[in-house]
Amino acid sequence: MFVWIIKKIFQFHFWIRGWTVVTEFDFSKHAKFIILGGGHTTNWDFVYAMGCFGYFDFDLNFTIKEEWIKFPFGFFMKSLGAIGIDRARKTGEKQTDIMAKLFTQRDKLCLVVTPEGTRKPVTKWKSGFYYIAQAAKIPIVPGHLDYKNKVAHIGRGIDPSEGYEETMKKVMNYYKGIHPGKIENFKLDERFI
Repeated sequence: MFVWIIKKIFQFHFWIRGWTVVTEFDFSKHAKFIILGGGHTTNWDFVYAMGCFGYFDFDLNFTIKEEWIKFPFGFFMKSLGAIGIDRARKTGEKQTDIMAKLFTQRDKLCLVVTPEGTRKPVTKWKSGFYYIAQAAKIPIVPGHLDYKNKVAHIGRGIDPSEGYEETMKKVMNYYKGIHPGKIENFKLDERFI
């Protein structure tokens, strides 16, 4: 019940602020996929993303430091879909391998990742999402929050089997001309433009 109430609060905030959802991805055909939260430039992105996903009939997941799913925040963070990851890599495994395993351990998984890896402007995006999707054989679904038009947009799935460079070119093409919360903090990865 608690989880449902929290999700409805996010969804109500999303709606009352005048936001809408536009999607080009058929969620009914995929049980497992990665959604890119590109253009992540402000903490408000989390609030609007949670509101957006309240409209869909699946659970949204994201990874955070393992410490955040322990007491006192653990129950709250897990209820929002957080999955704790050991970022110290005590096991010796790569973080991308750990995250790819999540897809083999579950029947359904929608994992949101921020490809820039920070809310600050960067010109080289992280590549982990590609290697996770490739290992798990799942689509990469680009998405963004358009603050200018108040639209949460989810694009078409991208097949990572086409190769790293081709996949990244398609990702960069999707993010051209978007309107994130703080436009000054957003940069494309110029290697793939």
